[in-house]
Amino acid sequence: MEKVIDITAKRDGFRRAGMVHSEQTRTYPLSQFTKEQIRQLQEEPMLVVAIRNANEQQAGATDEITQQQLKALTAELDGAKVQIQTLTGQLTEAQELYQSVMAMHEDVKTEAARQLEEERQNVSNLTTELEGERQKVADLTTQLEAATKKGK
Repeated sequence: MEKVIDITAKRDGFRRAGMVHSEQTRTYPLSQFTKEQIRQLQEEPMLVVAIRNANEQQAGATDEITQQQLKALTAELDGAKVQIQTLTGQLTEAQELYQSVMAMHEDVKTEAARQLEEERQNVSNLTTELEGERQKVADLTTQLEAATKKGK
């Protein structure tokens, strides 16, 4: 079974084992390299190296599917970000409206309390006036009774 080597550079144009490597995975026959070159390639942290049978699926093909899934998820995430921004804006507007309503509520509450106190004062004044009128009626009743007793 023929062996192949998949090489992917972490930085496009990186050189190792006498050749320039790409960020795109490239596949070569393993027999193209010496044992020393293979060791250099495998030990190089700037390269991703995989040795496999020629008929096995290339690791990069799986990565490509993952890249497509990643792009789809990224697009979905971007859409979610827009929704979050929209909802955040709506929440801010709702909070501002709530604060405005609460301020109006406090104004109405304050005005109602002022009017209630004013009405309580009016009731107190009327009660005092009523007591004065009752006292006058009592005094007049007493005078009338006294006059009626004299006139008999």
